[in-house]
Amino acid sequence: MYRKLSALLALFLALTMFAALPVLAEEEDDGSEPMMLSLTTEDGITVEIGEAYYEGDRVYVSYRVTGDMVKAELHEGAPEGITEWKYTKEDTIAAEQMSSDNPEAQKGLEWLDGKGQRWTETWSFGLSDGLDLEDGNYADIVDGDSEYKEDGTLVGWKKCKIPPESKKDTLTFKLILSRGHSIAFQDYTTYHRNYERGEKTEICFTLKKDERVQCKTGTLHTDAYDAKAEIISGRDELRCTIILTGVSGEWENAVNTWNSEDFTEMTMPDIITGWNLYQNGSYFNTDDVVMYTTGPAEVTYEILVPGKDNGADLKLVPVYEESGEHTKETVYLKEIVKSKKK
Repeated sequence: MYRKLSALLALFLALTMFAALPVLAEEEDDGSEPMMLSLTTEDGITVEIGEAYYEGDRVYVSYRVTGDMVKAELHEGAPEGITEWKYTKEDTIAAEQMSSDNPEAQKGLEWLDGKGQRWTETWSFGLSDGLDLEDGNYADIVDGDSEYKEDGTLVGWKKCKIPPESKKDTLTFKLILSRGHSIAFQDYTTYHRNYERGEKTEICFTLKKDERVQCKTGTLHTDAYDAKAEIISGRDELRCTIILTGVSGEWENAVNTWNSEDFTEMTMPDIITGWNLYQNGSYFNTDDVVMYTTGPAEVTYEILVPGKDNGADLKLVPVYEESGEHTKETVYLKEIVKSKKK
């Protein structure tokens, strides 16, 4: 059974006000060189973009954030003047049930140990998961990683998916630095928290699309569905999209249930739940398959595979939930379209 459980963290601060900063620079040479852009805000937070590129429907950016991203003040007793809390949960002790990768934030959580009344006041900064676009759309994160160093520095990278309607030869992206203020009160074993949404800063960078990607497509007709597949070979990964049209109502309903909270209670019918990718006859690991409905009688599968095409023959073989691989339904991807570099 193939099921990708995406555990990417959502942006913890929603924002209602912002201070826009100008575009920092325009990247040359198709965005393939390190950018080394740096911006320091008035409150002492420095955001550096080390490398960024834009190819196909993906944008990659690496970053480093320095400064006091979290400032926590620790207090005994109960905070004065607060009569209502936005969040309250009984039988919850922050020090035992919550944690943070940020050393300062972790210090604040450990202070709330449930042995009496204690509270913290915290000022925090965070980066958005995805990237905003100038046309108002959002490039959502599809992969990435980040970590806090011992000194509180945040380093990381992310890949985001650009909506089809937003793709152009040159795009300006906005990495969002957000601010927030919160008060947390540990009243013995009851946890309370109030928070305020703060200002945000837009760190803008402009990239030209790298046209050196390869694209292969293939189609297949069966009695149960019609398939159209596309594989884009980027710098270090193969991005596969397979769209099935004309599927049965049972198939469509099963996919919707697969992606719902009722998944654990369902019995999956024998439908396609995965695809195996072969390059010159050698199998690629494609365990992480995302599937979802994209219209009436239409199901889309997405696969992200580390590696490169290098002009090899590629084929996709469907894997059914019960009966496994169906080699008679193989989709062959023979057509290669290479874009010319401008």
